[in-house]
Amino acid sequence: MPYHPFNENYTIRNGKVYLKGGLQLIDKGEDIPINKVLLSKADAATFKELPGPWAIDKNYVFCSGSIFRKGKLDRKTFQHLNAVFIRDAGTIYDWCGPIKRVDLQSFEVLDSGMVPKTRYIYSVSYTSYAKDKNGVYFRDNMTGQTVMTVRGADPSTIQSLGNEYARDANHVYCSGIRIKNANSRYWTYLGNHYSCDDQRFYYSNREIKDIDIKKFWALSTSGRNLATDGEHYFVNDSLTDKDKFIDNFTYASSIIQKQTHGVLKKEGIPLPELERPAKSTEEMYPLRHSKA
Repeated sequence: MPYHPFNENYTIRNGKVYLKGGLQLIDKGEDIPINKVLLSKADAATFKELPGPWAIDKNYVFCSGSIFRKGKLDRKTFQHLNAVFIRDAGTIYDWCGPIKRVDLQSFEVLDSGMVPKTRYIYSVSYTSYAKDKNGVYFRDNMTGQTVMTVRGADPSTIQSLGNEYARDANHVYCSGIRIKNANSRYWTYLGNHYSCDDQRFYYSNREIKDIDIKKFWALSTSGRNLATDGEHYFVNDSLTDKDKFIDNFTYASSIIQKQTHGVLKKEGIPLPELERPAKSTEEMYPLRHSKA
């Protein structure tokens, strides 16, 4: 049976609106997602799906299949900002309700708010960076926490990379937390939460120490996060032995997208030098200088 992509949360069949979401099988008889949820108050004629969990019709704003009733959202002045944030004439909201501490006039989202998860082909995480004249903010729907202020971030030079990472003129951030000692000028994202600068290698916001940075390389796979310098072997940022590393690689080899050349084999692991981009991160992601 076919399935729907992760960014399609709703479907309209026979004049009715249904919530689906995720990997949904289709009933052959009526072509309606199994485990469907009917939006009984939705007007199918004016219903419009928006990126993320949001949708609107002539009367209501919907979030994940329910009428959004958190706060006093004004439907007439409603604006969809990205998959995480919405607003009306007087307030900024996320799916938990009003965000009171941000400056309404200068508030700006910095990305789409949607981060595909490579572990699952139909999975997506709703996370976003935003800023106003006073600070930088991060929201992650996976944590269940409220919007967090990104400590030390510079609103005038901050830029989201659209994958839970951001950088400004001085620092790099992962999920709103500064990566200690990361050089923002030379920092490069490698995939699956691995990154490096000219001196260090990181997993998420944690440095992986005691490795050869010149030989260290990462594999972006579906189901496994692997990295090695030929002497040390890591699954995520946990040190493992060579045999377990190869077993993990073998599991993921059919769907692997390598960041470097070379092929892992049971009889040996030829390792190349770590290939760095021809351009620095600053050249690839020019800093934006806001007038706000």
